Amino acid sequence: MRVNFSGSKGYHIHVSTPGILKLGRDERREIIDHVTGTGLDLGLDSRWRERIVKLVKRAGVKELKEIEGVGENTAGKIMEKKENIIRQLKKGVLEGVEGVREKTIRSIGEGMAVKLTGDADKMVTIDTSRLIRLPNSLHGTSGLAAMKTKDLEGFDPLNDAVAFPDNPVKVKVTKNTKSFEMKDQTHGPYDKDETLELPGYAGIYLMLKDYAEFVG
Repeated sequence: MRVNFSGSKGYHIHVSTPGILKLGRDERREIIDHVTGTGLDLGLDSRWRERIVKLVKRAGVKELKEIEGVGENTAGKIMEKKENIIRQLKKGVLEGVEGVREKTIRSIGEGMAVKLTGDADKMVTIDTSRLIRLPNSLHGTSGLAAMKTKDLEGFDPLNDAVAFPDNPVKVKVTKNTKSFEMKDQTHGPYDKDETLELPGYAGIYLMLKDYAEFVG
């Protein structure tokens, strides 16, 4: 298995095991549903329960209140009964505890599952007819290079995948632009209709993102 930077917003995971290469759309859909927690059954999926329990153990009132249907009072009760709730989540048998209904415990499990789910492109994953982006090719919406990553944690796309040199280019900003970092430099923020000179890689990045147009 290898992980490649896509050249834009995410990463492509390439699995070349012969048995995996034979999988069709339905089998691939099952994999992506598991990764994203789609159709999650807390009573059946023990691996997901383990992940959720770890997150619940670390959660405080603030994190619990982010779950739909959990307010200040309920979050406080959950904290008081946390050990009991964790035991239920571990077993996958949700019965409720004093002051916290079974429905609420289920919401906790499902809410924590959302925090753990992978942000994956389902359609790309299940579509067996899609072409795989070649490493070292340029992505047309960023100007960054699609590339293999040897050290995923240490990989920084806005440094490591910059393909263009820093030869200055003159651009006109077409939309208000927030600041961004490339090659260890902060660029922006920029105002609409502002004309400025930027390193080539930064100017190309803005133009491909439709935030600027070439002047000279």
